[in-house]
Parts: sequence; structure tokens; C-alpha cells
Amino acid sequence: MNTRAPQPGRLPGRLPGRLTAAVVGTGVVGLACAVGLARAGLRVVLLGEHPDPFDVGGDRDPRVFAVNHASQMFLDALGAWETIAAARAFAYREMSVWSGDGRLDFVAADSERSGGVLGYIVENALLRSALFESVRACGDIDARPVMLRDLKRRDGVLSVTTEEGEMEADLVVGADGARSRVRSLMRMSAERTDYNQRAVTAMMSAPESGRCRQRFFDGGVAAFLPLDEKTVSVVWSCPVRDAERLCAMPGEEFESCVAEVFEIAGDAVALASERASFPVQGVRVREFVGGGVALVGDAAHTVHPMAGLGANLGLADARSLVRAVESRKNKARVGEMVLRRYMAEAAYRGFELRTLLDGLNVLFAPGAPQGLVALREAGLSGVNRLPRLKEWFARRAARMPVA
Repeated sequence: MNTRAPQPGRLPGRLPGRLTAAVVGTGVVGLACAVGLARAGLRVVLLGEHPDPFDVGGDRDPRVFAVNHASQMFLDALGAWETIAAARAFAYREMSVWSGDGRLDFVAADSERSGGVLGYIVENALLRSALFESVRACGDIDARPVMLRDLKRRDGVLSVTTEEGEMEADLVVGADGARSRVRSLMRMSAERTDYNQRAVTAMMSAPESGRCRQRFFDGGVAAFLPLDEKTVSVVWSCPVRDAERLCAMPGEEFESCVAEVFEIAGDAVALASERASFPVQGVRVREFVGGGVALVGDAAHTVHPMAGLGANLGLADARSLVRAVESRKNKARVGEMVLRRYMAEAAYRGFELRTLLDGLNVLFAPGAPQGLVALREAGLSGVNRLPRLKEWFARRAARMPVA
């Protein structure tokens, strides 16, 4: 694999008899796509900044993901999970979701297929670093730390331009996020949903025992994600004005707010990082394949972060694309039918998840009528009293959104 510094005009050309895929983006989804497509027999050129090696003794990455069982299995198939598990992936065994007097508790021991674990909280930096190790171990990936400048389709072939020069590709994968340059250059229109919210994030020290918490209340929706027995990541989605206030208030006041939200003794939590916030927006692309281009992850669809399923959705896209490429009958090309097969699976999954999360966002919106509040609280408590229904929800969460 080539990891040299950029050299103008040194982009690789196409090899006779070999299909070339250019994967744009080196986030978790782009790296997973690169490894999967290389294992499917394609020669891959990976474009984007190389992630730093993960330092187990270093600072925590405030951006974390809840990795479910289906995503864990995919990461394992890509050769990355062993590295992740050996570092500091935190297995959570309990989850509590509540709103007012309504409460729903999941315990891994209650699930027939959990293996004692509901999922894993993993830092973004660790996921990227482990996947990049898999990239390095794959001889059919040429990783270039350069950015995409232009993308055109000429005479049935895709022309990819970076500061190094120009190359031809049979397939281009846009894994470059919600503001995708691939999507823009190919004029693939996107619909945006502004939830008029911001998500406030912070690392905090707090005593935990492997339990995730999520609370819906008048101040928004807040998640409490354990990273180890003493450290948690807090993600609080709320109206923009409230988010600005949370970021501006003194640290001790913020700590008191978090303790109150999660019903913890006030002196048991303490800030362990700076607070940050980002806008909560949705993106949906109706046609995210065409002309040899496929969009994956946030480039194709983003969803509300309340359930922490965004990374799982992106990894599901990567797995579906790899599976579609593996199943092609004509090994000499990746035709539109192959990409359409990928899109049919990924688009339905994105629609299902977006509908669910948007529905929850409306159902648990602050200021809801008292009748609706009573209904949602009764619904949570009702499911909590039905073990078989609760098991069904747990199984769905474990595999969703990977097919």
C-alpha cells in the first residue's frame, strides 16, 4: 500500500483487467468501504486524511458511537474488531429509557441472543485507527492523504482529480459526509431537514456500572453513554437557545443540570472535557447512485442522533455496497444494476430508521399536550411489563440498521 506524501501527477492509472474503485472519505464508513471492496476483488484508491494512530493512554475522543452487534460483526469481518476490543471498547449491559413516570429498562441477561452485552461504546478515533490498520494490511488499497478536487464522467469512465493529478475509476464511492463533495460535483440533489436543535456533548466523570441512560423531557433528549466505570459521554439534544445556554453556563452549573437530568447525586459528576455542540440536521438523497457513483453513510442520509444509530446506519450502507459488489455476475464490471441493488436495500433501511426517529422526535417533543405525555409514559411502562415484546425490541436494536 502507498502511504507516501503527495507527488503531483503520480496518481495510479487503471490496471488491465482490474476494476478500480475510488473511495472518497476516511471516516469510519469510508475506511470500512475501502477494506470491504478490496476484499471483494477491486483495486481501491482511498482519498482523504489518514487518521492518527490511537493512543490508549491519551485523551478521550469526545465523539463516541454506540456500536450494536451487527456492526460489531461487520467490523470483525473487516479485521478491525480485535484491535478495537483490545483497546477500550466499553461493553454496556443495561439501558434505561424514561420520560416522566414512564420507564423502559433493557438488561442483556434478559435477551436470549445478547451474549451478556447489549452493545459497545467506542470512540470515533479508535474506530478509525483500527480500520486504518486493516487498510494497511490490505495489499489492494492505495491510501492517498489528498482531497478530491473534481469528478467528471467522460465516455463512460469516471475521471477523478486531486492535487496529485488525475486517474480513471470504474466506481466512485462518496463517503465524505453530510456536506459531500462527491454528491455536489455529481449534482445529486439532497433534501435537508433542520430540527432547530443542537446537540451539546461533553465528557464527564461519573460512577457507572455498564448502564446507558436516555431521558426524554421538556429540556430535550439527553443520553448518558459510559466509556468505562468512571467516565461517560453526555449528548444532550435540545432547542438552539437552550444549547447556547448550556455551553455558556459555568461548569459547576452544567454539572448540576446533568446530575438532575439523570437523577444522580449532584457531587458525583464532574466535567472532564470542554463542551461542544453541533447542529442537528437531517439529509436525504433520493437517488444516491448513478453513473458509476454510490453515496454511503452521511453523504446519502443522516438521521437524528437521539438513538445513536448514525454510525450503524453508515456501516450498514458499507456492508450492503460490498455485498452487492460481491454478488455481481459479471466480474469485469460494476454495473448500474449492482448499484441499484445496493440502493434499494440502503434506501429502505434509511427510510425506516428516519421515520422511526422523526416519529419519536415528534412524540417526545417538549411542550406536548398532557394527553400525549400520558400516552407515551404509559406506552414505555407497558412495554417494560411485557418480556416478549421487550425482547423483540432488544433484538431489533441489536441488528438495526444492518440487514
